Amino acid sequence: MAECLYRHESSNVYYALVKRSGKQYRRSLKTMDRKLAERNLSDFRQKVGQLSLTAPASHITFSDLAARWLESLKPTLKRSSYARRQTGIAQINPYLGALQPAANLLPLGRRLGRKGCKPSGRR
Repeated sequence: MAECLYRHESSNVYYALVKRSGKQYRRSLKTMDRKLAERNLSDFRQKVGQLSLTAPASHITFSDLAARWLESLKPTLKRSSYARRQTGIAQINPYLGALQPAANLLPLGRRLGRKGCKPSGRR
C-alpha cells in the first residue's frame, strides 16, 4: 500500500493520513479502488499543503474575516446587495468582531443552544 494510505477493515474504504507541522489530518478517500485512492491521496496532500498554519492566518478575527469575505463578493454583487451585506456585518461586529471564528464561534453556538435562538417564523 502507498505511504499514508490505509484501508478500513470493515468497509474496505481507503483513508489518507497526512501529517503537517505536528498535526495529523485523516480523511476518507471514499473509494475501494486502490489506484483511485492513490490519486485522491495526492490531491489531499496538496490541499493539506496549502493550509496556512501561521499565527496571522489561524488567529484572524471575525471582523477581518467578514471584511475579506465581503471584498471577495464585491465584483459579483449589485451595489444594493453589497450595501445590505455591509450593513449586516456592521451590526454583528460589535458582538462578534473580536472573536476568532475557529476557536470561539462553535462554543458560542453550544452556549446559546436552541433556547438562545429566536424562531424565524419559517417552517
